[in-house]
Amino acid sequence: MDFSGLFFLGTLLTYTGIIVYVANQIDLINQQPVPVRAGGGRTPPETSSPRWLSNPVVLRWLLYGLIVMMFVLGLTVFQLSMLGEAAMELDEALPVVSPVTGILTFAAAAAVSLLSYRLVASETLRQQVGAFLNRLGGSFKPESQVHLVALLLMLAVVIWTLANFIMSGGVEGLAQDMTEDTLSAEDVIFQAVLEIVITLLGVGLAIRRDIPQTLQRLGLQVPTGREVLWGVGIGVVLLIFMNVFSQIWGTLVPVEVIEEQTSAAEALNLAFATLPLAFILSVSAAVGEEIWIRGGLQPIFGLWVSSLFFASLHIQVAFTPAILILFVVSLGMGWLRHRFSTMAAIVAHFCFNFIPLALLALSIGAA
Repeated sequence: MDFSGLFFLGTLLTYTGIIVYVANQIDLINQQPVPVRAGGGRTPPETSSPRWLSNPVVLRWLLYGLIVMMFVLGLTVFQLSMLGEAAMELDEALPVVSPVTGILTFAAAAAVSLLSYRLVASETLRQQVGAFLNRLGGSFKPESQVHLVALLLMLAVVIWTLANFIMSGGVEGLAQDMTEDTLSAEDVIFQAVLEIVITLLGVGLAIRRDIPQTLQRLGLQVPTGREVLWGVGIGVVLLIFMNVFSQIWGTLVPVEVIEEQTSAAEALNLAFATLPLAFILSVSAAVGEEIWIRGGLQPIFGLWVSSLFFASLHIQVAFTPAILILFVVSLGMGWLRHRFSTMAAIVAHFCFNFIPLALLALSIGAA
């Protein structure tokens, strides 16, 4: 990544961190009892942070900025689609995006932006969304600014993932990128660290919760032997399900279609087709994604919504039947989180990732 890319990433992460921090400060103040003055008035609760970092108006405008980013991202894809074949003739060639894809992406970004704006502005809509999510097993609180921020960030990540997929050239473009610019162990470790850090900040570590409370909130504990066995068992069962589904799908569509749909996933697997790299990828993905999604998001948004979000993140299989596999896999790991702990889900996720990568590495080594 060049300097401009690093600067953009750093700015985006800093902006996100400020949003999450301010939301936590506001929730912290709202949770505190308001002391009554001797004369009958009320004294606002104190916070150690600067007053602007706990101001709801500041948070509202920060969220409006996030909404504008989502809209602009969709608009960028639409403008790219208007270039047509001319995109390939630029100094830095851009992928060709069809007008239909550009229009649909812009429509999705605009719709999500409008929904996000209404969520920020309307308490009634937040209550309706909360009631819907809670019927699905969540615990969304309409009055919580942290929960609102989490919802908007999920929507923003979905739009970013969709736009990035399209501007990368789809499955074929992703496969080419992974082949030419092989992912490194540092990349996946960095991503896992980001997921963990934003989750810890989101649940209010050192703001609303101490370390034991944070670990309890995220479902992180020393796994028992029973949890490990269940994690390994569910991981293997989900792996078998994936292979059976893949075999059935392979009999229904031409080989060329299968190869095109799985090219990005296969390129990713080949990039980590050694035992050490397979282990690093499996541990990083399992720990980062499970703490973030199963530990942080599932208790708020429920099993079904968090599983949909999990599936949408795996851009290498976007718009292919494999996305259904990942949704079912996510349901299985989410059940482990609900029934046992996040640690059990981490074990299952690790087994699901590591076993096929290890077998691939061994087969390549034996060839």
